Amino acid sequence: MTHEKLWEKFCEANHLDIDTHYSVWSFGGNPDAPVKLVIDEVKTATASAYELYELDDEEPMPHAGDYSVITDSAGDAFYGGQRGARIQRR
Repeated sequence: MTHEKLWEKFCEANHLDIDTHYSVWSFGGNPDAPVKLVIDEVKTATASAYELYELDDEEPMPHAGDYSVITDSAGDAFYGGQRGARIQRR
């Protein structure tokens, strides 16, 4: 499922304005390996280096309460073994 369709379904189910900001990203390197860990609920958190955000003017620093849609290497959004159901809130 595309991240747009996932976001639409999430907003509808949670009575959230469709225009609420969210980010879409995938893990670096081989994103499918950590995606499997997330699906299996082994991986429940992630982090990145603060300094990298200072170097990249394009990517905003994440904040508590932000929404993220994580995708696999094919760009599909996922959750719990079912593609198209994963939204994370930081």
